[in-house]
Amino acid sequence: MTDIEESTGPLCNRPRSTVGDEARVRLPSARRQRAVSGHVQSRHVPTESIHLLNRLVGGDPAAVGEVLALADTSDSAPLLVAAALLGAQPTTLDRAAELASGPRERQLVVLAQAHLQGDTDLLDVLVREHLADHPDHLLAAWIAGRPVNPR
Repeated sequence: MTDIEESTGPLCNRPRSTVGDEARVRLPSARRQRAVSGHVQSRHVPTESIHLLNRLVGGDPAAVGEVLALADTSDSAPLLVAAALLGAQPTTLDRAAELASGPRERQLVVLAQAHLQGDTDLLDVLVREHLADHPDHLLAAWIAGRPVNPR
């Protein structure tokens, strides 16, 4: 057995390209992306409100005022959730619920509702489940870390 066969196994030494392999490569594959969708493909592109929320989560004191200032005109559910937790008008969270698109944003609204109601047990369970599904969701972690007035 050669050094190559010992390190990679005998199957790695066979020819790489055969007519059957080339034909198979050209066939459509279910694993390939069929088309580009602007909405789906750009969903995770950071927006100005995401940058602002990252600053808020990071402790930038100027971000608090900016979030509250944008709350009246924003159509970003996460920004409205943050504004509601920072003391914006009570209707702000209702608007966030109306604008929430997708489970991640709807769960964020429910987290904020549990927080504002002071239901620490429910908040604890919801945050754990949410962060298990979305470990990169900094705003949810920020909500979990904020002081709660227990009911």
